[in-house]
Parts: sequence; C-alpha cells; structure tokens
Amino acid sequence: MLLTNETLNANKVIRYKKDDCEIYVVEKDGKSFLIGVYSGEHSTYAKVTIAFAGNWNCENILYAPFGYFVFSTDERELVNKIKRKIDELSRNVLG
Repeated sequence: MLLTNETLNANKVIRYKKDDCEIYVVEKDGKSFLIGVYSGEHSTYAKVTIAFAGNWNCENILYAPFGYFVFSTDERELVNKIKRKIDELSRNVLG
C-alpha cells in the first residue's frame, strides 16, 4: 500500500518501510499524524494516531494511547477510512 499526498489530501506524506509495517508521517492543515499499516492474515489494517515524542516504530504506534484502528480487505476502502480517522483525530483530539 502506498499512501500519498493526493490520496490523503495532505500537505506532506513521508513513508518508512519497516519489517513489520509501513509507517507514514502525515502533515495535514498544520497537524501531524502517524499511520502504521499492517498486513494481517485476512485483511490489511492501520492504526492512525497523532504524532508523539519518542521512537516511531511499528509496535509503539500500535500501543499509542490515542488513535483509531481501521480494517479492510480493499485498499481503496482502507484509504477512505484512514482519511476519515485523520479528520476525526483532528477535530476530537487536536481541536
């Protein structure tokens, strides 16, 4: 999966490929988010959270206290769900 500025309507997207997941750092409307994209046995899932201080790795993103999980077997649907969760975090957590 490849998330881009265009697919997320973001100002900036940076991708890091790790062994266990893909990590995306997303800047949108002056706010920063982290997205971990993981491949499960039956679906692809992602954790969308606000950027936090410390080490950004696959496990730390999963255990971050704020954020949302999204699941899908369809990549386009997963991207749409990720976009909705970024907007929800922006409104509900970052104000």
